[in-house]
Amino acid sequence: MVSNIRIVQRVADSQTLTIKRIAAETAALQAQGAQIVNLSQGVPSLPIFPKAREKMLALVETNQLPYCDVPGTAEARHVAASFVNKFYSCSNRKFEFEAANTLICAGAIQAIYNTLALLVEGPNDVVATTLPAYGLYRHQTEMLGGSFITMSTSAQQGFMPTAQHIQQLLQDTTQGGSGRVLRALVLCAPNNPAGTGLSEQQAIELAAALDTAAESVPEGQGFALVLDEVYLGICSHHASLLQYVGPRVLSSTFLVLSASKGLGAMPGARAAWVTCPTPTYIDHMAKVQLACSGNASTISQAGLV
Repeated sequence: MVSNIRIVQRVADSQTLTIKRIAAETAALQAQGAQIVNLSQGVPSLPIFPKAREKMLALVETNQLPYCDVPGTAEARHVAASFVNKFYSCSNRKFEFEAANTLICAGAIQAIYNTLALLVEGPNDVVATTLPAYGLYRHQTEMLGGSFITMSTSAQQGFMPTAQHIQQLLQDTTQGGSGRVLRALVLCAPNNPAGTGLSEQQAIELAAALDTAAESVPEGQGFALVLDEVYLGICSHHASLLQYVGPRVLSSTFLVLSASKGLGAMPGARAAWVTCPTPTYIDHMAKVQLACSGNASTISQAGLV
């Protein structure tokens, strides 16, 4: 069949994630009767938490599945904010998150896309992360028209960045005179795929470096800190930067959590949230989400609470 419509170049150039391609090939082979030990994305799936199952079934049994506000149900937003406050000991830092600081999303993929969409609109907008990294960060950045760069880290450092990495990153972008500006630093910890987390000492040193970096950039050229912590609980130690960065960095920190892994074992429910100390950013992200998917499934939100 011949078509004469134009496909946007950045879409035509984008590649399917390798892990998704493997999952599709595995499913096709299984459909043909092949016996395969499948350890690809989300497999094997863990049993749903009993209380989450009960909540979701109870909602379905009402025979009513209405829309909700794009940012999520009031109950889900409140519960998500309360979890962050308790788990991250936010009261020790003399601030606590409220429902207005939280956006319920259709999975962590949507949460990170909402965040990057606030920050990236052209090739001079840079998103950076460490290697190894989840391939979707690059995919989303390039889909938004931005530039994606990585920092080479070491196993000795748990594949986490150091103060030197941050200094070099700024020299290569915002402070380098090239016109490129670091718009977001994405840190996946516990790391996917390495499974490593930050020690307390690493977190203290990295937070100090980020605070110094934030003070050194010109007005309007600050960067967001995106903390992808959906693998919370898989390693014995993990200190979150949310607990250590200063007020300037904290105000533009976006914490992404999900019920797909240890917090819910429901990858197919696509239930996640992003929390940020600045409610205005949440309001703007809700506009992005409205254009992409609207509200997250109300069934999934019932499972969250």
